[in-house]
Amino acid sequence: MLIACWWIFRGSWRFAIIAGTAGLSMDALLSYLGIYQFEGHVIPLWLILLWLGFASFVWLLRKVIQNYPPYVLVIIGSIGGTVSYWAGLRLEAVSWPMGIPVTVMITLVGWLVYSSILLVLLKLSVRRWGED
Repeated sequence: MLIACWWIFRGSWRFAIIAGTAGLSMDALLSYLGIYQFEGHVIPLWLILLWLGFASFVWLLRKVIQNYPPYVLVIIGSIGGTVSYWAGLRLEAVSWPMGIPVTVMITLVGWLVYSSILLVLLKLSVRRWGED
């Protein structure tokens, strides 16, 4: 599906690589710091593909996203990102060695920062690669 998306929406692969790498970097940092723990202590392939898919989806929705105030998007991103990692915990795809309250707070802050970076990347990318 990613290859089809990237073929049809030419700018999406560039954005997905950049935004996905930023998200993976956040996960790698939080994993290194012991906030998240994945099976085998490495970032799994499924998570890499999930980040690329998420970033591609953001690119596809860029016109809708740009209609909302940034503060609303950052709040939604913070909560949505945290809920997705809560789901990962419940599905036993990730463990939270520091416990739920601490990890929820750190994840909220991480996603607040990531959502802000994502909006800047989106704005710059649309200027650079246009509206394919």
